[in-house]
Amino acid sequence: MSIKEQLYELVSTHLNDEHLELYDLEWTGAGRGRTLRILVDGADLDRLAEVSRTLSRRLDGEFDYSDPYRLEVSSPGLERKLSTPAHFISAVGSEISAKIRSDEGHRTVKGELVTADEVGFEVETESGTLERFDITQVTSANTVFRWERNEKPGS
Repeated sequence: MSIKEQLYELVSTHLNDEHLELYDLEWTGAGRGRTLRILVDGADLDRLAEVSRTLSRRLDGEFDYSDPYRLEVSSPGLERKLSTPAHFISAVGSEISAKIRSDEGHRTVKGELVTADEVGFEVETESGTLERFDITQVTSANTVFRWERNEKPGS
């Protein structure tokens, strides 16, 4: 089992015990600048701070990794990275932006994520066409949050 798989199992078990959901887990950086980023869905700031403390202790006790690293526990945010089939499935109905790799090169697709399954997804593009893509074609993707301007009171 790889280090990432060991971590995923340990962290997801811990979060399940805490009645929270692991959205994503990633290693960034190298050497002494290595960071383990844990994205937790469904928690406010106080809860994230609590989970960070308890998870840090659990990792120190159960995760056999000798190199130094920094632990970050946070929310996936409003504009969420989409990298797994589960991410795409949970984002159905959202506006997304995806960079797609094809034989002709790369292109960016923007629109509403209409359907998704274990192998691909469909986007109704800004031009109104429905296009299907395989998840393996995606080089990067995320949900798009649009700030709506509210009318001023009394206008």
